Amino acid sequence: MRGPAPDSPQSLSRRLIHAARALETSGSYNAAKLLWALAYSEEIRGSAAAGEPVTRAERDRELQALIPALRAAGTGEAILSAIERGRLAALEDRTIPLEEIPPVYVCRTCGQVALSRPPERCPACGARPLSWREFRRSTSSSPCARTRRWRA
Repeated sequence: MRGPAPDSPQSLSRRLIHAARALETSGSYNAAKLLWALAYSEEIRGSAAAGEPVTRAERDRELQALIPALRAAGTGEAILSAIERGRLAALEDRTIPLEEIPPVYVCRTCGQVALSRPPERCPACGARPLSWREFRRSTSSSPCARTRRWRA
C-alpha cells in the first residue's frame, strides 16, 4: 500500500510527528512540543476539510465502527471500555465525568497507552516515567466553550 503523496497534509503531519519524536529522543521536549502542536493543527485542518458527522446518529455510527477496528489493532479493553462510556455519554448528550474517562497517557517511545496514571516503567518498552505524554481532559462542559475565540 502506498503512503500519502509527498505534498499532502497527511504527509506533512507524519513528517512533523517524525521530527517531533526525533527531538524527544534526544531529550529536546520543549522543541518537540512545537512540532507536536503543528502536527495536531494539520490533523484538525484535515478533519475539518473532510467534514464532521453532523448528527448525533452519524457520530454514534462512526464511534461504533471505530471500536471493533481499535480492538483488532490491539487496543486494550480498559481503553475500549472508556471509549464506549464516552460514546454512550455523547449519545445521551451528557457531560462525561472524569471517573468515566480518566486521564490518558501515551509512551513517547513505543506508543503504549495507559489510563489514570503512567506506570513507573512502560510495560511494553521499559521507558522511564518522563517518557509518558499526558492527554489532559477538556475543561469545557459545553460545546460553545470549545469554540471560544481568544481576544487580544
